[in-house]
Amino acid sequence: MAMTIYMKVTGKNQGEIQGDCTQQGRENLIICYQMDHAVEIPKDTHTGLPTGQRIHLPLKLVTNMGKHTPKLFQACCSGEHLDAEITFYRISEKGQEEKYFTIKLKEAIIVNCREFFPYTFLEENKPFKHMQEIAFTYEDIVWTYTPDGIEAEDNWKAPKA
Repeated sequence: MAMTIYMKVTGKNQGEIQGDCTQQGRENLIICYQMDHAVEIPKDTHTGLPTGQRIHLPLKLVTNMGKHTPKLFQACCSGEHLDAEITFYRISEKGQEEKYFTIKLKEAIIVNCREFFPYTFLEENKPFKHMQEIAFTYEDIVWTYTPDGIEAEDNWKAPKA
């Protein structure tokens, strides 16, 4: 089942960082091809019991290189604070594309920008060109399952009861 990811990034200094998407209704968004993220709780290796507070690992996205790339590198190099919204689409049972999940990052910074080429001689890599991986850390994150409006939020500065 095909799934699509789009990202909107707004910098405190640079303003909106526009991407290359030309699809109607999603103009200037950044198209993403992969996302990886985890939240962990440290645990004792012998007992399995928690030993500390939750740890938010960087949220990583892979996108093509485009007009957004220099601005994302600038944000990384300067430590610019950003807000980002990542929107996930899937194909419904009726065959229509539907928005089903969003992740909002507040007071995020880019902690790693990496550009790469997949092995260019492999046929299966033909659709992929010059790619970029972007890793964000953040102060606040909101996960929303949009069909039912189910939401969770975490702010790493706020203690959890």
